[in-house]
Order: sequence, then C-alpha cells, then structure tokens
Amino acid sequence: MLLTKNLIVIAFDNFVSSSFNYKIDCSNNYLCDVSYFDYKESYQQFSNWNLTNQLPSLYLDQDILTLIYQSQKNYEILYYDLNDNGNENVIGNVLKSVIAYLQSETINQSNIVQSFVYNYNQQLHLLSSTKNNSKLQHFILKRSPQICIDKQSLTQKANFQLKNLNQEKIIELNLNIKMNEPETSHIKLWIILGIILIIVIVGISVTVYCQRKKRKSVRQDLLIKN
Repeated sequence: MLLTKNLIVIAFDNFVSSSFNYKIDCSNNYLCDVSYFDYKESYQQFSNWNLTNQLPSLYLDQDILTLIYQSQKNYEILYYDLNDNGNENVIGNVLKSVIAYLQSETINQSNIVQSFVYNYNQQLHLLSSTKNNSKLQHFILKRSPQICIDKQSLTQKANFQLKNLNQEKIIELNLNIKMNEPETSHIKLWIILGIILIIVIVGISVTVYCQRKKRKSVRQDLLIKN
C-alpha cells in the first residue's frame, strides 16, 4: 500500500491494483475524520506476476506509479501515469494502461532493482538499474505514446507487435506525420510585422510633418514679400 496526501494506492497479488482519492477534515474538535473517500482508477496487471517481497514494490514520483513484479525469471517493472490529464491511457474507462515497461535480465536476490522518476527542465526522466545493478540507465519518459522521426514528414505503413505470455498480435497502421510549425515562429512573425508597421507609420508621419512645415514657411515668405 502507498499513501500520499490525497491518494491511496492498494496493490494486490493476482488481482488488479487500484487507487482511491480521499480527504481528511481535522476541524472537528481536534479530531480528524475522513470526509471524502472515492474510487479513482485501476491499473492493468499481467498474467501470473506477483509483487516481489524481497524489495519495495511500489514507488510514486512525479505522479508516476512504479510497480515492481516478479515473474518466473525476471523482475518486471511497470510505470503508470496517475495524472488526471492522462485519460488517453485508460482502457475501456476501467483500467489504466502502462506507459513504460522495463525488464531485469535475471533475478538476483542480493541486489535491489533501483528505479525512480524525476523532473528536469519540464521533462520527465527515468533512471533504472534493470540492465546493470551497478549502474543506472537513463531514459526519457513520456506520459503518452509518441513516434520519433528524423524527417520533417513521413508517410508509410508501420507494424506494431503486441504480445503477452498467452497471445501475440501484429497491428498495421498507416502513418502520416507532418511537422507542425511551433507557435513561437508565428509570434516572431507578428513582432516583425508590428515593427515594420511602426516604422512605416513613423516615416509617413515625419514626411507629412515636414511637408506641412515647408508649406507654412513658404506662405510666411510670400506674406513678407507682399
């Protein structure tokens, strides 16, 4: 079980894990009561994996829930997004799916699998020792699935392999990716146009002023001569 200020996560072996929102009211004669308690969501679980008893199996950092399971040969580490804005990771409005998955090479009871999430420069980072117990491997963690390409646009068919211990399936998708211009470029364009417009207005104003001043001086010279 994992407890935070307003959230409780309960993880079970051989059963789906769930979280609940709650609020505590301590305004009644110095006694605190649970004023609100409601189901939040459940988290997808796989096959016959069990929560390991040899090391801490629940972590929560940056609204990312980490569950460490033990399969027959490996440690299986699953990452879930607890952020309320992550509804795109919900399966059938019931189960929240995994946003990242790591697997240890082998089970070693003498070494603890280390894994934690942190935020740096508005980007989630993940450090884990699943590949090497003496080193931490670095990953960039995204709250939603993304496809990275090294071109401005891409149009092609892509095959994605989905599998678990019981079945396997290949899904074919038609990808049509186009680069969107960042909003900052439009802002810069409007700033440049604004500066040009100001320069034009100032130039016209100066020209009109000079012409009026010149006409006024000519009229004064004519009056003096007459």
